[in-house]
Amino acid sequence: MLLQGQFRNIDNELFTVKILTDGDSSSTRTIGENGLFFGADPVTIETGCDDAFEHIIRKSCAINLVCSDYIGDILFANNSRSIVVNIRKGNDIIFAGYVEPNSFNQPFAKPLEEFTINCTDALSTLQYYKYKNCTLNNYDSLKTTVGSATFKEMLEDMFDDIMNDIDIDGNITPKLIYDCSKGLTQGNERTIFSDCAVSESFIMGEEFDDCMTNEEILQEMMQYLNLHIIQNGFDFWIFDWNTLKNKRNTWWDIINTSVVSSPTPSSVTFTSSMHGADDTNITVDDVYNQVSVKCSLETEDVVIESPLEDKDITSLFANKQLYCREYWSEIDNKDDVKPYELMRLKKLLAGQYITEEESKKVKCVDWYMQAINNKKWKIHPNNGTGDITDIYTQQDGVYIDQWNVAKYVKDNRLTPAMFKMGSVERKTSAMDNAPTGKVSMSNYLYISVNGNMNDSNTDALPNPQQLEDHAPMLEYTGTQSGSTYSPPDDETTNYLVFSGKLTLQALQADTGLYYDMYNDALTMSDSSFYWMYVNYNVDFWHNERYPDYAGRYYTRKFFTITNPSDPVDENSCLTMSTSLQPPAECQMKQLKYEYSEHNYSENADLVSKLPILECELIIGNKRLIETDVDEWGNSVFQWVTIGQEPTFVYEDDGQTYPITTFTLGINPKLNDFIIGDEYDLQNTISVAMNLDTEGTAIPIKKSDNLSGAVVFRILGPINTTWNRITRRHPTWFRHTKWTDNNKIVLAHVGNIILKDFQAKIKSDNAGTNIVGDTKDLIYMSDETDKFINKNEGTTFKFITQLTSAEAVAKGVKQGININAVQDANQGVPITSIYNATTQETAKAEEHFVDQYYNEYCSPKLKLEATMHDNNSINWRNKYYSGVLDRNFIIQSMTKNLKFNNVEVTFKEV
Repeated sequence: MLLQGQFRNIDNELFTVKILTDGDSSSTRTIGENGLFFGADPVTIETGCDDAFEHIIRKSCAINLVCSDYIGDILFANNSRSIVVNIRKGNDIIFAGYVEPNSFNQPFAKPLEEFTINCTDALSTLQYYKYKNCTLNNYDSLKTTVGSATFKEMLEDMFDDIMNDIDIDGNITPKLIYDCSKGLTQGNERTIFSDCAVSESFIMGEEFDDCMTNEEILQEMMQYLNLHIIQNGFDFWIFDWNTLKNKRNTWWDIINTSVVSSPTPSSVTFTSSMHGADDTNITVDDVYNQVSVKCSLETEDVVIESPLEDKDITSLFANKQLYCREYWSEIDNKDDVKPYELMRLKKLLAGQYITEEESKKVKCVDWYMQAINNKKWKIHPNNGTGDITDIYTQQDGVYIDQWNVAKYVKDNRLTPAMFKMGSVERKTSAMDNAPTGKVSMSNYLYISVNGNMNDSNTDALPNPQQLEDHAPMLEYTGTQSGSTYSPPDDETTNYLVFSGKLTLQALQADTGLYYDMYNDALTMSDSSFYWMYVNYNVDFWHNERYPDYAGRYYTRKFFTITNPSDPVDENSCLTMSTSLQPPAECQMKQLKYEYSEHNYSENADLVSKLPILECELIIGNKRLIETDVDEWGNSVFQWVTIGQEPTFVYEDDGQTYPITTFTLGINPKLNDFIIGDEYDLQNTISVAMNLDTEGTAIPIKKSDNLSGAVVFRILGPINTTWNRITRRHPTWFRHTKWTDNNKIVLAHVGNIILKDFQAKIKSDNAGTNIVGDTKDLIYMSDETDKFINKNEGTTFKFITQLTSAEAVAKGVKQGININAVQDANQGVPITSIYNATTQETAKAEEHFVDQYYNEYCSPKLKLEATMHDNNSINWRNKYYSGVLDRNFIIQSMTKNLKFNNVEVTFKEV
C-alpha cells in the first residue's frame, strides 16, 4: 500500500511524505483524509554524529501521525527494508529510508490517538544484512566460492538492493559519490575503491556467526581509508573531514565512474538573522594527548586445508566398526621352517588355547574403520566425476554396509577414499582376558592402485589410459582463499610448504584366504595343514624385504557387518575375496633404491625426489608448474599466468603440450625400499632458509603477485618405472621402459596412503628473526604533557601488512595476514596510500593517527545553536563566527520541518 500526504511549514513551504509497504502501490491511502492525519509536529529529521571518529553518519526520521483506526497491519515492518519512506521539500528529496523494523507502537484508547513512526536511513539498515546476503542456509555454499573482493565490489553488493528500491517513484538512480581524497599513489585517487581488496575468507569467517555484516564491512573500509559516509537524499557521499575544511570540490561517482558536478561549497559568516532561537551554547570538545590504533592481526598459514583435518571431517555412517582382522605367526628361520611355526597360526584360527610362550610369536589384530568425508574436498570415484558418497548404501534413510566402501576401493582401481582407521591387538594368551576399552583412530587418504604384478609394457595395470581417464581424483574446493600470498617487499620470500607422510603400500600376499585356512584349521590334521601351506607365499616375507624376522604366515578376515551397532558375527565375512588392506605397521618391501645415477655409481645419494602424485594448483590467475626436471628429481618451481604456460613436445606424436602441473614425492636414500615404507614428503628446506619447518617448499616472491581463490587437484599417481633407480615419462600417466628388466612401479602397488597432509605458508622474514615475546601491532601519535586523556579505542580489522624490516622494528611477528588490504591490481599487500588532502604518503593507520591527533591535541570549540533551515545550512559549507573569530563545519543536526528550524552542532576547524 502507498500512504501519502502533504503539509506546509510556517514559511508556507510544501512537504510531501510517501510511505510504500512491500513495494506494492496498487492501493493507496491519503494522509489528511478518513481518520488519518499528520500530528502537530509532523516530521523531524536527525543527523547523528557524536565526534569526528564516526565513519558512518546515520540519519533518522520521526513521522508523527494522528489516527482513528488501527493501522499496525500496514505500518509494521517485518524487516528493515520492507517499508520505504520518501520525504520531499518541494521537488527536493530530503529523506529517503525505511520504517524501523519490529518497532510499531500505536496507542488506542481515544477516538484520535497520536503516535510516531520511527524511520532510519539506508545506511542504518546495513547492520541487518550479512555479506552477500549470507544466511545460515546458504553460508556453506557461499564459502566454497570465496576469493578476494575489491572495496568497490563490496560497496556495489551491499548497496544493490538499496539502489533499486529506495526511490518510491522510480525516477532516480542513487549514486555513491566520493571526494577523491585517497589513492594508492598520487594521481590514482579516483580508483582507490577498485584498487583495494580484502580476502573474502576473512569476511566470511570460520562459521556463520563470524560472517561480517555489511555495516561492519563499510565501517572497516571507511576507517581504513579515513573516510566518512553520509546519506543526503538518495545519494551517499564519502568524504574526508579535511575535504570540508578545505572546501575541496572534486567528486567522483564510484559506481558509474564519472565526474559528479556539484556546487562549490560556500564560506558562510554567521549573522543574527540566521539564528532561529537564542539558545546558542559553547563547549570545549574532547582533547587527547595521544591517539593510538591497534591492528587486529589475523594471521593465516593454511593455503590448502587438509582433507584429513578433524574439524572439517564428517561421516554419513553412525560409528566405526570392525572390518578386518589380521592373523599371523612369525617364522624364526626361512631356511629351516618348523611345523610348529605354522601350527601356531592353525591354533589361532581354530580358536584353540595359545600358551604364553606361543603368544609372543603370534598376533591377532582387529582393525576398525569409519568412512569419512570432508565437505571442502571432492572425491571422484569414477573417471574424475561423481562423488565417493554415490557408492554408499542406504536403508530407510540410514547408511549401512560401511564395509562395502572399503571393498569398493579394493575392487575398483584408481578410486580415492578417506577413512578413520585404528587397530587393537587381541589377546592371544589364556593368561590375559582383559577387554580393550578404546581404539586409537587416525585419518587416512587412500588412492587405490591395485596393480596386477605384470611388468609388460602393454599389459601392466593400471595402464596409461586408465590413469589419464581418472584425473582428477581429488579436488580441493575449500575456503582458505582470497588472501595475498606474495610478501610485501622484495627482500622477503614466502614459501608454500607441502608436508605429510606417504606410503606406497604393497600388494598384500596371504598365505591363503582366511575362509579356506579357517575351515582347514578346523578339519585338517596338523600334518595335512602343514603340507598345504608350508611353502605358500612365505617368500614375500623373507628377511631381505623385512629384516626384523625371517618371515611370517599370514591371513586376513574381512567382516561384512551391516550396521556399526550390530554385534560382531564371526560368520559374517568375505569368503572368496579380500578387501582394503589396512595401514599395518608391517608391510612387504619391494624395489630397492640401489643407485643414484644411470652409470650405477654407488657412492652418493644424488636423488632428490621420487615423484608420486601429479598435482595442479591455481591461485588467482597464476598456476604453479614444475620445469627443468632432471633424472634425479631436481626441478624449478614457477608461478606462471594462466594461458602463458611454457610448452614441451611429446616425441611419440610430435604434438606440443603446455606445462600445467607439478609433482609431490618422496626422497628415499640409497638402499631404501620404494614400496612398503612410510616416507615424509620430500624436504627441500635447509636451516639457512630461516623457515624452521620441513617439507616441499615452493618459493613465492613479491613479483609473483600471487593472490586470489585457490584450486588444488590431485590428478593421480605418476607412472614411474624401476630398475635399481626410477624414471618417469614427461607426461605423468605414461611410462617408459628403457630395458626389458624394468619394473612398472604402479603394477606392484596396492594403495597409495597419505596422512598428516598440510599445505601452509611460511616466511623467511628476509633472514631476520625476532627474539623474545612479540608485541601487538599498535600505531600511536607523539604524546604531549598538556593533557592526560588518551584515545585508545580504535581497532583496525582491515590492516596494512608490514614488511619484514618493519615487523622486526616493531617487534611484531611476521606472517600472512588474512585481513591485510591488498593491491587488487598487483596481487601484493598494500604498504602505503596517498592522502590528497595532506599530500602525504604513509600507511593507512599512520594517516589515521596523524589526522586525529591534530584534530584533538588542542582545545577546540563546539557550538550548538538553533538555526533557520534555509540554503545556508548545508553540511558541505564552512562557517565563520566573527564574535569568536573561529571557523566551523557542521558535525550533526536535527531538523524540525514544521517550524523550519534546525538544531546544529558546529565543530571548530
